[in-house]
Amino acid sequence: MAEPDAGPLPSAEQLLRDMEAARSAVEQPPQAPVPSAAEELARELESLRQATAPQAPGGAPSITPEATAPQAAPADQVPPEPPLVIEAVPAPPDVMPAAAAPPIGNPPAATYSGRLNLMFPSTLTQDEMGLVWEVLEEVSKGGQILDSRLVSASEGIQFTIQLGPMGIMIEDMVAKLFGAQVSELEADRLKVAWPQPR
Repeated sequence: MAEPDAGPLPSAEQLLRDMEAARSAVEQPPQAPVPSAAEELARELESLRQATAPQAPGGAPSITPEATAPQAAPADQVPPEPPLVIEAVPAPPDVMPAAAAPPIGNPPAATYSGRLNLMFPSTLTQDEMGLVWEVLEEVSKGGQILDSRLVSASEGIQFTIQLGPMGIMIEDMVAKLFGAQVSELEADRLKVAWPQPR
């Protein structure tokens, strides 16, 4: 039985074209798969989220500035320190020498009569006591010294005089006992501060 006729055989040029077409089909990369509806929805949501995100003014992305250490001002801009003010302290006043303490008691009368007690300091020396005795005899106008005794160290030495008819003038006694200060303690008792402290 005779085989059916397969037709004319392809020529060499047709065979080459078929081989080139097959090679091109093999080397062509596969096409990207078509995204599904879920993937497409996810992309749209991400695009919407980026579009609504807050941005810095002017459309530029916000940038948080980094903290930097404060820089020292230039030397010519530093304000000068206020000048140091020193107040002058006034010098203490000169210490004045202590003046003689005023006599205790009242000012004496100009004259006295009768019996009179005169109180002198207990620090009188022997010579000073002799001078007081002479002065009292002279100014008592004929009177008489009845007694002289030490009462106490604080009260002093007491001279008791019986005055003469003319009494005694205090200014005469002060003139004889230079610098004496006389004060009245009682009506018949005088305090005589003499001699003055040296």
